Amino acid sequence: MVAPVTIALLPVLAAALLILKNKSTLAPVLAALVTIACFSLLFSICPESSKIFDQSLHNQLVRSEAPEYMARGGERSFPLSSPIDAQSVTRICAAITQHSRNGERLFVGPRDLRQTNYNDVYFYYLLPQLAPSTYFIEMNPFSANRADSRLGSDIGHADWLIPDSQLNEFREPNVSLQLGPDAPNVVVRDQFVQVAQLNQFSIFHRRRDL
Repeated sequence: MVAPVTIALLPVLAAALLILKNKSTLAPVLAALVTIACFSLLFSICPESSKIFDQSLHNQLVRSEAPEYMARGGERSFPLSSPIDAQSVTRICAAITQHSRNGERLFVGPRDLRQTNYNDVYFYYLLPQLAPSTYFIEMNPFSANRADSRLGSDIGHADWLIPDSQLNEFREPNVSLQLGPDAPNVVVRDQFVQVAQLNQFSIFHRRRDL
């Protein structure tokens, strides 16, 4: 995510150094050469970055071609790219709002918690009456799923879980495919029961006998 910012600053830095040395006429040339070198190095090390760059640029230039569908939770709304996802998220939020109490705790994450590359963090925004139960509001590989992570303990303090099975289909060709410990999954199996399923989303509630 920060690579474009870093790359954008390197040519500026190179040009500034030439200007400080009173060689301002060479600054644009050096800036262009450094830009080409940076992008060449980035794309050779991480070929996937070129696809991400192209997609991001396309979305910025032709935003009107990518319609947004609003998921709703109470008076709040959040744009999603899929009408099915927007409808599913809206129904999930409505169900939890109907059956939960203000101040209860919510955890949002992937279905298989051995892999924590991403999560649907917008649920925390759409359900403001529930407090996040975890330090890991945003999931990142080798952070939430590292060996000494507090993720399992955080889940143990939740009242509601919203797992997303689609997040486990994330297949970027790097070490993020490696699985972490199974302890958070054990907490889910031992302390929670599934009460609803809608497409890739599920709702789990804390077992009442605990």
